[in-house]
Parts: sequence; structure tokens; C-alpha cells
Amino acid sequence: NTTLGVDKKSPASKTKSKDQITEYVDVAQQEAMIAKAAYFKALQRNLVAGHEMDDWLAAEADIYGLVY
Repeated sequence: NTTLGVDKKSPASKTKSKDQITEYVDVAQQEAMIAKAAYFKALQRNLVAGHEMDDWLAAEADIYGLVY
């Protein structure tokens, strides 16, 4: 699945052995995971406004740390 040369899938896990097939997570799935993680981060700080970008960036780091 590519659009204008952009791969819409990225590796979800690295291959652990020669026989194991690498799984992929769709970009839309990644964004949904990040949004959910950011929401839970906001909940942890009682949904105080003004930290949405911090929540999103921290959630991205968490999710990409799991995915890559």
C-alpha cells in the first residue's frame, strides 16, 4: 500500500528469527494508538488544558518505542 511513494505501513515488530514473519501496523492504526495514549496521559493530569502537544509527543514516543 503506497501513495505517492509513501509507505502506509510500518514494521510493528522486528523479526526475532529467520522463520518469523514481521507484522505491520497501518499508519491509521498508529495514529489511533497515539491518540488513545495521549488521551490517557491527559486523564492522568486531570485534563488540564494547555498540554495537549506535550501529551501527543509523549504518546508518540511511547507508541513508536513499542512499534519500532
